[in-house]
Amino acid sequence: MSHPISNSTQASGYQNFSLGNNNQSINNPKLGGRKVAIEEAVQKTFGLTFDDNANVYSFIQSQYAFKDSIIVENKLGQGYQGIVSKGYIKQDDCINQAVAIKTKRNTDSIKNLPEQQTMNHSMRETVDEIKALLKLRNSENIVKIISAFEKKINGSDFKFEVHLVMELADISLKDYKEQSSYSNPTMVNKNNINFMMHQCLSGVIACNEHRIYNYDIHDGNFLIFFSQKKIKLCDFGILHTYKPQKSSDLMSTSAIDVVITFINFAPDFKNFKYCLRSVTNNIAKRYAIPLKQAYNHPSYLIKAQKEVARRLNDNQELAEILVTSEKYCTDNKDTCLANKIISDIEEKTTCVPLTPLTPLTQLTSLKKAKKHENCVVS
Repeated sequence: MSHPISNSTQASGYQNFSLGNNNQSINNPKLGGRKVAIEEAVQKTFGLTFDDNANVYSFIQSQYAFKDSIIVENKLGQGYQGIVSKGYIKQDDCINQAVAIKTKRNTDSIKNLPEQQTMNHSMRETVDEIKALLKLRNSENIVKIISAFEKKINGSDFKFEVHLVMELADISLKDYKEQSSYSNPTMVNKNNINFMMHQCLSGVIACNEHRIYNYDIHDGNFLIFFSQKKIKLCDFGILHTYKPQKSSDLMSTSAIDVVITFINFAPDFKNFKYCLRSVTNNIAKRYAIPLKQAYNHPSYLIKAQKEVARRLNDNQELAEILVTSEKYCTDNKDTCLANKIISDIEEKTTCVPLTPLTPLTQLTSLKKAKKHENCVVS
């Protein structure tokens, strides 16, 4: 699914929608840098003070009048689940703020649909996505939903489209990696990698805490917010929620492989668990011992860390954390590996947020991308 990001050639100049406490000020580029306070009443209008105990239907119902305050400017992308556009929130005093608008089409009105009524597949996906975003709205590493409302599709009394209004990011992690790799491969250093790992896994942990499994975790769905110094997970169109009695910590362990695969700039690192199993097998063969003994052999940590570091572009610091965290969780029968890695990163590493690409760097990298990958540049 296309992600809610601003035009990459303008990314460095974008100021994100402020989602903090009352009277927090925002820097709106259309106001020449003048500070504008977001009052409590405005936050309530945007849905930012929405009661977490209320359901998704009342949320959409309460936001219905808000639709006239949204101005859609241009399309950012399209995926199987809908269209993502850039737009603006227009307030009473004519102050506009850039947002991302995800539009999904459904056959019936969600806001008038009783929760227990049978829904078609498209409606169920939309309702589940809004529910997940509402549950995760206080998580720092999940993209914030600002509002959701529906409109009738022109010429039809029975078909509706639902609009999810979200904060607009600067660029996706995928695009940032691709552009920086063409223009300046050394721009992202080991401390940046530590930061990316910390931020992305923090989003995974937030999902764990609410027993939500995002089936679409990849670098294109992690969005960078330079001014906030955050990376946030987006697109919950494909998800699964765990039953209350079932632990969701197992998802945290399996997600490590996915996150490590794209978070570093080493394209040959395919599977973290497989890498560790390979090291264990080699030690077992070399010393003619069972796999269980090989895992606890004095050479295991040294060899495993060396192999992981090699695949992480010689990031020894992060390699040590990943391997020792995994071993600790296994020895102590703790499945929540993501929490252990986050804790160790905070304690043992230096994390440096990503910096915006300059407009010239972006333009150059886009031209190179077009030349080398035959992509379309608008």
